[in-house]
Amino acid sequence: MTPTDSKPKSHRADAVNIIRRLQSARFQAVLAGGCVRDQLLGRESSDFDVATNATPKEVATLFPQAQKVGAAFGVMLVRVGSSQVEVATFRTDGNYADGRRPETVTFATMQGDAARRDFTINGMYFDPLADDGSGQLIDLVGGQADLAARLIRCIGSAEARFAEDHLRLLRAGRFAARLGFGIETETLAAMVRCGPQLIRIAPERIADELRRMLTPTSRVEAWNLLVGTGLVGVMFRGPVRPEPISDALGRLSTSMDFGVALALVGLSTLASPTMDGTEVKVARGHLRQWLRLSNEELDTAERCWLTLAQWFGTNRPPPSVFHRDVVALGGTAGTGEVVDLTLARQRATQWLNALTAWPALAPRSEELCARLAGLSHDALAPRPLLDGLRLMELGVPQGRWLGDLLRGAYDRQLDGDLLTSKEAENWAVAQFSAKG
Repeated sequence: MTPTDSKPKSHRADAVNIIRRLQSARFQAVLAGGCVRDQLLGRESSDFDVATNATPKEVATLFPQAQKVGAAFGVMLVRVGSSQVEVATFRTDGNYADGRRPETVTFATMQGDAARRDFTINGMYFDPLADDGSGQLIDLVGGQADLAARLIRCIGSAEARFAEDHLRLLRAGRFAARLGFGIETETLAAMVRCGPQLIRIAPERIADELRRMLTPTSRVEAWNLLVGTGLVGVMFRGPVRPEPISDALGRLSTSMDFGVALALVGLSTLASPTMDGTEVKVARGHLRQWLRLSNEELDTAERCWLTLAQWFGTNRPPPSVFHRDVVALGGTAGTGEVVDLTLARQRATQWLNALTAWPALAPRSEELCARLAGLSHDALAPRPLLDGLRLMELGVPQGRWLGDLLRGAYDRQLDGDLLTSKEAENWAVAQFSAKG
């Protein structure tokens, strides 16, 4: 863990140049954390951290342009080449009163620094300049053995590590799902015991971890871990229903939209196929409160729930409802404004494919998927037969009536009841006259 919430991109060569300069000044300096883990796994890394026994003041002397992004925690941001590299002083942490960050830190040795980190696979160091440039691994916590065993294990007491920083509960699940690792027995048991503490973490931080977990390569495994440890119930403030969410997530394409996955997850906790519009709004409000998601993410989840209620209800909706709902999935901020019909079609198809995981929904899902596949963009969202300017020429004043008539005419056009502009004009005039 570092004191910064979001980390800038960095490159290995630039981090090595920082290490070279620190070592030339007779300081210890090594690569630390996730980049060492990724190197041992043969994975690419976009985040290279440097750990050193130089204090922030000494780092600033060597790198005058360094920024104090977390000087109280011993962290400086050093710009070299095209990188911004976090350079952290070896430290031990004091009390974690808020369940996220230590109140105090004490600069320490490499051994002390390793002991305060989260998981063994993240607690190793690598000196890229040792042994004539071939490099030397420094493993003080057994990380290399756990990498070989494909295990996520807390350093020291698992319960103490989770009590210090509750977000580590989700990080353990994320690393396990992303890497395809198991979780060591005591670490897993501590996740279950400490799970209720997660509620103390800022919703934004929980949402960020959830986004990282529900990615195409890890979403199924991550969901199973969240359910198995009880963390889902903590995040969504209630019991998890026995829905086929894992299977549904597996049916999403690799271009899966997070809002669609979020809607699926919600079906096990907040939402259900029988919800009405009011209940959907309540579920959206809970998501906003508990996870502080973006409007776009919330809009997509809300629209997915609404389409579920409309498309799969006992009263089959007319074609216009299906068309409008699909198009709305490509809009922003809940307005339904078309941004990208390809995106709208993709989101709707993903949603329908996922819903086939429910046996009761599968036939209707497949029917609607086939209907959507058979619609061209022009057929899905055709040009309106009637516009506001023409309506005003026909005597309809600006205001609510104008909008209602335009929407009504377009719905009838989508339903196939109005085929020409003249038919649309006649219908609108007749409606306006009848209400006048």
